Amino acid sequence: MALFGSKKEETTTNTAKTKKIRPTVVKTNNVAREITSIASQYGIKPEHLDFHLLETRTYTRFVEKGVEKEWEEIDNAELSRLDEETLLDENFQIKQVYEIEVFSRVKGGAFEEFKIAIGANATRCKIYMQIKQGSVLSHFSALKEELRDFIDRHKVRAGILIYIFDDMVDGVVSKLAAKAQIEEKIVFAQKETILVAQGIEPTKTIDGELIFHYKEKKTQIDPNYKDRGFIQSVQQEEVLIEYIKP
Repeated sequence: MALFGSKKEETTTNTAKTKKIRPTVVKTNNVAREITSIASQYGIKPEHLDFHLLETRTYTRFVEKGVEKEWEEIDNAELSRLDEETLLDENFQIKQVYEIEVFSRVKGGAFEEFKIAIGANATRCKIYMQIKQGSVLSHFSALKEELRDFIDRHKVRAGILIYIFDDMVDGVVSKLAAKAQIEEKIVFAQKETILVAQGIEPTKTIDGELIFHYKEKKTQIDPNYKDRGFIQSVQQEEVLIEYIKP
């Protein structure tokens, strides 16, 4: 399991005022909420805590006619094989449960100077990693493995699923690790935003509509003629009324 620094560095942060917590292992489907809860118990800020991602379990189910079926576990390796029809089915649901070890954040970790943020577009179907200006990524032997774990933990903390639609993460990690190896360290003079995962955009909603084509005919008809209640003529096979399903 890749770590965010060495075990021996799990001590208090930069001031004596920051309390050290006892490493705590929990299972949760909302990592950010769990960290906030633990921080509240110790009277410290959530940003003073970090975590190891020990295990990830993924579950899926279908909801039919308002009846929720039991969740069934799916192997994380199988997530890439879920087809588009299943993923776009409005009755399909997916969730992840994480086993994490929460501990006090320490200074001097492998990514101390590598500042990133993970976010999504409005539909949450495109996930971006933003590398903050001034960040530094230094090379070390296990950089590739630990960088992947570093990104996954940021995604989990942001409430974003991992191991699904993230094939491109490996490419991003390999590129950064290779560059760091050649240059020994990468200094980001400007903010950079990198796409790290892309799902299937949802189908846009179509509202139901009843169109009266015969009323939209551009033929010149005397208004007085229509007012007297005469029948309006139409052509054979002409579309008169159209209904668009929602």
